[in-house]
Amino acid sequence: MEPGGRWPQGVGHPVTRASRALARPALALLLLLVSAGCAARGLDPAASAADEAAYRDTLARSARLWQRAESLRAQDQAASVELFELDEVAAAASPTRPLLKKRRRVLRAEAVARRTEAIVAYRALVDAPDLRDAPERSRALFALAHSLQDAGKAEEARNRYRQLLEEHPEAKATPEAYLELANLAYAEGDLDEAVWRCDGSLRRSTKPSLRKRALYLKAWSLKGLGRKHHRAAMEALRELVRMRPSDPRSLEAQLEDAAASELVTLYTDHGDPDEAASFFAAAGPRGAKLLQEARARGLGTGRRLERLERKIY
Repeated sequence: MEPGGRWPQGVGHPVTRASRALARPALALLLLLVSAGCAARGLDPAASAADEAAYRDTLARSARLWQRAESLRAQDQAASVELFELDEVAAAASPTRPLLKKRRRVLRAEAVARRTEAIVAYRALVDAPDLRDAPERSRALFALAHSLQDAGKAEEARNRYRQLLEEHPEAKATPEAYLELANLAYAEGDLDEAVWRCDGSLRRSTKPSLRKRALYLKAWSLKGLGRKHHRAAMEALRELVRMRPSDPRSLEAQLEDAAASELVTLYTDHGDPDEAASFFAAAGPRGAKLLQEARARGLGTGRRLERLERKIY
């Protein structure tokens, strides 16, 4: 040791040298264990790091495709809304002004172009083999199906909705996909399929707005299947009417009013007057008005006529 308590330059402290000497075997053992663990699992530490980097790149690419598709879809929807508003203005204008016609053509072309680009972006995400586990995939599948439906490609939309149900049965969009399949079936006159798909949506959703739409479509599908299904149609409408009313200014409230009116019609034509009275009495202030309307329209008249027909024939 030099004067002043310092160790000669280039000479380590004996305690430090001893500590390092003891640490080397432990470090070597640790590296040996890590290597052995990777080998046991068939992993190369360098390869694992490369896989992790590739996975991060995959997630980033999925996010970019999703954001692009959503941006294009938002542009399509904005153009479609403006086009709808312009159509209302054009309907009120007589004769239609040339500038309105030109603007409509521009907006329609823009909406179609953005929708087409969005469909391409959604497909790139959904159909990429390395993006099958991407967190955006189920949402992209639903958005793709919906965009195809808006574009009038019903068969391809149907196939994509079914793909969502098969590959992502627990996805958040599943109840909505069932309802859209019901809408497609109803539009094509396949009422049994429509009822089945509505039931699929109802089993999977507790969201009031979605359930109301499903119940309303189910009721109309059942009514279209013939007289023997009218009571089931009435039950679907009763469930809808019993639900909590929406904001009177909302589109949902319009559906509720239509359902109530259809229920009055079914009770008038096919319902039991006593059953109608007990149901509407339990439906609150709104029920009293509906019962009054049903009686004014001849509540139970249709059912009495049906009984008379059976006696005659």
